[in-house]
Amino acid sequence: PGGAPVQARLVTVALLVPAGAAHAYPQFQLSRDQTCTGCHITPAGGGILNENGYSVAEGISQFGHKPEFMYGKLLGDSGPLSLGGDLRAAGGYFKYGGPDDAAFYAFPMQLELNAHLKLGSGLSFYATGGFRPAEETNENATRVWSREHYLMWQSKTDENYATYVRVGRFMPVFGLRFAEHPLYVRRFGGTQLFSENYGVSVSHVAEKFEIHGSAFMEDYLLDPVEHANGAAVYGEYRVLPTLSFGGGAMFKSFTD
Repeated sequence: PGGAPVQARLVTVALLVPAGAAHAYPQFQLSRDQTCTGCHITPAGGGILNENGYSVAEGISQFGHKPEFMYGKLLGDSGPLSLGGDLRAAGGYFKYGGPDDAAFYAFPMQLELNAHLKLGSGLSFYATGGFRPAEETNENATRVWSREHYLMWQSKTDENYATYVRVGRFMPVFGLRFAEHPLYVRRFGGTQLFSENYGVSVSHVAEKFEIHGSAFMEDYLLDPVEHANGAAVYGEYRVLPTLSFGGGAMFKSFTD
């Protein structure tokens, strides 16, 4: 009754990867492209790839086709607008009860479209939109939504190492993000699914280190997964090509 509950986390980790043959794709070795910006547009990774990311995707693809959206036929190889998307689905044949009690079920797990528009002078707009589980009592307005949409400024356009400033709706940068993509990590530090909030983030990515600071607030437009305001900071330092240290802290003040 005396005030809103407060939660704080402090995480410190050390990552040691033995030198030698990688068990994932060679392009994902820790000794190469150690930052998310080596392949992705955003400093937190995920979403649309940059030119180097497209080259890696083409190199490891099953059939060797162009990895750009619609094989590059819709927008061409270059331009101010980039598109992408994520589609996941699941299905199966279920048998229950008697011999006639069986059916095939299929349902979508993720159906989203990503868009990145360059506005000039290092400024761009990024958005992710698609279907989501509808909120109870607000189904019609919440079946389709944009869980990410923000303005981003990049100090050095089209370069991996730069300073990034984002304002809008996104997930706070928190948690280890390994270059070996098949390795499972809690990329967002245990933050719940669909808990992107409005806020501001400043990231600086360099060859030897990177640091990310985020401040966020409760989403007052939709009923959020978490009713909280707070801040997060995360950093990594690459001592050697095969040795990195990372640490982060998150503070939340719950409003309900």
